[in-house]
Amino acid sequence: MENLEPFMNVMVVFGHALTALAIYLTIVSGYLVVAYAVGRDLDRFQVLFINAIFFIFATILAIFSSLLFYSAFSLGPREGAPNHFFYGLYLFFGCEILAIIGAIKFMQDIRKKN
Repeated sequence: MENLEPFMNVMVVFGHALTALAIYLTIVSGYLVVAYAVGRDLDRFQVLFINAIFFIFATILAIFSSLLFYSAFSLGPREGAPNHFFYGLYLFFGCEILAIIGAIKFMQDIRKKN
């Protein structure tokens, strides 16, 4: 039974990472829906407020999910395993940040369509 403990630790951390990723995707999707539905009708302060809240929470979740994936991978067995997947995490985090920037750009484009 003790042999399964490291594996269970990895699975628990990996599960938390997937949960953080799901919450991140929900926040980004919700922001895009709001931007498309009512983006044109918001005044400048409302857009600034929504963008700030979105940027803060989405960035925190992007960092949190990337760190949890990193923790899950580093907890696993290292015998003969390549470290290439750690570079994939940098790409993953970069894609999350690009999605945040793209969503904010989408809001600005929707507002300019008047």
